[in-house]
Amino acid sequence: MKPSGKHWTSIIRPAPGLKAPDPMEARAKRLANPWLRAAHRNSFTLLFLALMGIFILQGWVLAATFIAQGSLVALMICATMMIQAIRYFDTPLVWICAGGTAVVAVVWAWWLFIPFLPQSAWHESRGCGLVLLAFVLAVLIAAMVYHLWHNDYTGRNALFCAASTYLLIGFLWSCFYSLISYFIPNAFADNVAGTSLQMEGKDIHESFHRFFYFSMITITTVGYGDMTPVAPLARALAWIEAAIGQFYFALILTRLVSSQFVESVGKMKASRMGSTAADADTNIIEAINPTPRYGNDPESGSGVSPTS
Repeated sequence: MKPSGKHWTSIIRPAPGLKAPDPMEARAKRLANPWLRAAHRNSFTLLFLALMGIFILQGWVLAATFIAQGSLVALMICATMMIQAIRYFDTPLVWICAGGTAVVAVVWAWWLFIPFLPQSAWHESRGCGLVLLAFVLAVLIAAMVYHLWHNDYTGRNALFCAASTYLLIGFLWSCFYSLISYFIPNAFADNVAGTSLQMEGKDIHESFHRFFYFSMITITTVGYGDMTPVAPLARALAWIEAAIGQFYFALILTRLVSSQFVESVGKMKASRMGSTAADADTNIIEAINPTPRYGNDPESGSGVSPTS
């Protein structure tokens, strides 16, 4: 019979002469590590700047390809979220990042193997690889949105995390549009040239930046009209993206403002009560907006709140 969690620690004992590891001490060292702290404070800032550089230069310097940009963006998300997972001991997030990195490697191995397949199977094989890459991006971006929503980020970290997530949602939808155009003929119309925009063969690389442009125009609800979704699935994804773009600001910005307000109230309380700012801020936040829990957090009850 498997022992309960309450008595499990009393059964497993360290070897004679060895001291049992203290999870609280390990957690304190991890939070106090200057390298991890600096990486955490600047991770989302660097992610945002890297994303802006990739998206701005994709039509000139960088190869505007689905496979190259999708893989690079996925790896950058994994690296950024892995920093958060290691510093706050979030085991599920570690597995998500490790799994995402492994799937990107599998996609590239499959992509390099495609030329050895019969030419008649190239189209379906490329499509399967792109679908898998789009799925990995969707999982990673969903984990990033969940991480942003369930943590009381404030200041620069929160601002660039929210901005990066917004860009990534637009990038994810550009991957969806590319897949629709790849599998459904004449799914999009080019109103300037008067033709349909179709991704076949090498065009899947050359036309990807156009779908990213269409995605960002749609999520911001600008709608110039130079590209138009024609297929029913393409139209459905377009209005869903426009709705997400509106809901994102209403929900995420409200969350960020409330977290910043709670932190400001805690500092004002500390100055009036004569206590330390950290103690007063913790009490106020716990009372108004309880801190989130991280997976396998050694602390019992409260979890960790990455407000730095």
